[in-house]
Amino acid sequence: MTPDCDWMVILTYTPRADSDARGYEEWLRQVDNVFFNGILSIAHYANWAVGRAIAGAPGFTHFDFMRFVSEADIDRAWSNADLLAFAAGWVARWGAEPAAPDPSANYHAHVARRRSGTPGDDAAPLFLALNPPAPAEGDELWEVIRPIVGVPPFRRFAIRRGAAPEPGYAPIVFEGRLIAAP
Repeated sequence: MTPDCDWMVILTYTPRADSDARGYEEWLRQVDNVFFNGILSIAHYANWAVGRAIAGAPGFTHFDFMRFVSEADIDRAWSNADLLAFAAGWVARWGAEPAAPDPSANYHAHVARRRSGTPGDDAAPLFLALNPPAPAEGDELWEVIRPIVGVPPFRRFAIRRGAAPEPGYAPIVFEGRLIAAP
């Protein structure tokens, strides 16, 4: 079960084109997910891939949910020297533009606060809706508070577990495919 946290960093990205052939998903399961879930201030970290589209296109192929108990925990994690070095190593190995001086060429990271809903099980089908006008009852609604890396392309997002939302639910809606979770 995903812990009941009110803070999250949502990471969105598209890894280098040859990443699948080089074993990216196995690396996420064996290295990345283990590393981030080992950072004390991170309550829960899960890696996802964009699955089938229901409406629109998100502009990225992967996303990670990094959940925190408090906003102060986010600041502790993102000032952690080991985390920053790990992120730089990820860019060098998997980033689409590893030589880019701006890290947002490789990933975006945004702080979000939960406004409604409760988390569910990572194993349940998950749908992500970007900029929904209003979430359905039971969906987790998150508001982007501030960027860490990059400019947020959406102001809020909803997470639904279970049945897929209708295409009119939000401009961009897609199913997530779980790659790794604790």
